[in-house]
Amino acid sequence: VVPGAIPINEPLRSGCKIDIHGRVTNCHHNNFSIELLSGPHIVLHVDFRFHHEHVIVMNSASYGNWGVEVRHDNPLHHDDTFYLHIHAHHDHYKIELNGHLLTNYAHRFPMEAVQALGLKGDVTIERVHFSGFHFNIGRSLSQRFSILS
Repeated sequence: VVPGAIPINEPLRSGCKIDIHGRVTNCHHNNFSIELLSGPHIVLHVDFRFHHEHVIVMNSASYGNWGVEVRHDNPLHHDDTFYLHIHAHHDHYKIELNGHLLTNYAHRFPMEAVQALGLKGDVTIERVHFSGFHFNIGRSLSQRFSILS
């Protein structure tokens, strides 16, 4: 596992799931984000903000141009563990945090274009689990690593 990005070697399709288990390491100073990436595009950006505003912002960007933000209250605090669930559906991603629905985020890019899972900021990722893929059903990365921006 290379901290920062995990390649996704087959196309996302309806039914694919990505589960991320982690721990907030330093929310008083820095944010962290989890992203679905495709070349120069950020297909899905889930940004946990702690410093000036305590929110989760979801968005997409094409060549650095951001779309309209979707915001949700951020329930996480320093040293909290979390479970982020991203479930691909034909027209949206169902995004849940610790078993609670954050949003059904409408696709702004074709989900089949996703090439990697990006991780950045002050967070410790305990486990990433991919399921529902044709060839790598149940692939799990349990190696622990910290991402520090």
